[in-house]
Amino acid sequence: MKAKKPRTSGNSAAHILPPLYKDTAVLSFDQHSGKALKPFNGFGFSAATPVVPLMLGEFAHAARFYPILFTAGDRPTPVALLGLKERQNLFVEPDC
Repeated sequence: MKAKKPRTSGNSAAHILPPLYKDTAVLSFDQHSGKALKPFNGFGFSAATPVVPLMLGEFAHAARFYPILFTAGDRPTPVALLGLKERQNLFVEPDC
């Protein structure tokens, strides 16, 4: 996979977004009181996600199903490998 430019939040160019996030915002009752969670619409949103970050407590369960890798760089991050190509997730179909 080629390294791609990290996505950043519109709120701050220095804030790098994790996979599956499009934007972030600080929640405020005044601004967001009329908002709600969207109804479940399947897992298709993750069909182009080849890796997802893991927390330590997820290792044992994730290792039963996915290879666990560590990213390169100054702060290696554990990730579950879901696909072997860029924008590929072998565990989810795009129309799910």
